[in-house]
Amino acid sequence: MNTKYADKTADILLKSNDEKLFRVHSYILKAHSTVFRDMISLPSTNDKKDPITLDMTSVQLEIFLDFMHETDPTLASKWADCMTLIEHLKQYGCESLVERVVVRLGTVADQAPWEVFALASQHDNLGLALTALRHFGMDHRTSALNMSNVSKAMASSVTSITLFRDMLDLSTPLDPNEPISLEITQEDLTDFLDIMYDHSPSLTSWSKCQTLLSNLDKYGSDKLIERVLVRSTPMASKHPWEIFAFASRHDNVALAREALRHFGNVTSLTHMEIGGITRAMGEQVDPIYLLGLAQAMGKWPKQNRAKVDWLNIAISFSLPT
Repeated sequence: MNTKYADKTADILLKSNDEKLFRVHSYILKAHSTVFRDMISLPSTNDKKDPITLDMTSVQLEIFLDFMHETDPTLASKWADCMTLIEHLKQYGCESLVERVVVRLGTVADQAPWEVFALASQHDNLGLALTALRHFGMDHRTSALNMSNVSKAMASSVTSITLFRDMLDLSTPLDPNEPISLEITQEDLTDFLDIMYDHSPSLTSWSKCQTLLSNLDKYGSDKLIERVLVRSTPMASKHPWEIFAFASRHDNVALAREALRHFGNVTSLTHMEIGGITRAMGEQVDPIYLLGLAQAMGKWPKQNRAKVDWLNIAISFSLPT
């Protein structure tokens, strides 16, 4: 049995191809994987307690689950392992988790610059593409690369490239002396560009996050929101409801739990009852997460509301099945 994933209350047993067992909650698998969502919903799966065998080693399966469970999971140090993880995530329909991997690939860009560049193009991640480009000179395939010697296989891997298509369209080059005007302040534009270029952008306040999220949405940069998600954990202590709502809208159970841990820090939330959630508050939260919160709070009778243990609620919080 894997020591990290051995929760006796978990209802699903997974088995790696080297015979290691992992206990996990079905709602976590269903929240992140379309394949598991369909598989677990089948009556034949619900009726059986036999482990589900996956074609992954125990090491690979643990990392696979880490990206479902942890707010800031650790990426493997070798490109081959990162690529294997991406393949497994795609195999099981975990597209949102693929983005979590992609935003961390700058640490291995020196090992496979073209492959990282290609993935950056597929996810419209300019910052990662620039990081990969810096390492082109270290790889024999790309050190002398130009438009005439890009192979068909290499070119076909660079797809969905809105940013790069525009950047490389030499038939209509941009005039560097003609600025593009944006309806955004200098400070907010700096934050907007930092989230594109910098692999560790700093987000200092929730209000700045909200402005950034609005600008990302305005300029069609939805895939960069994952970068905001993974860096919003420190704000949960001061803005737990807002972070819980944010996590719910992007289906991030781990971040939602982190926010719930801090509900006791805010006077208006410490003794909160489900009936006390205003319409304005409720409209911020995905209904499934709101129902999960109601079910978790329902375990605490009204007369014991003053003794609510938000830490335990955070640990036990789950999405309805």
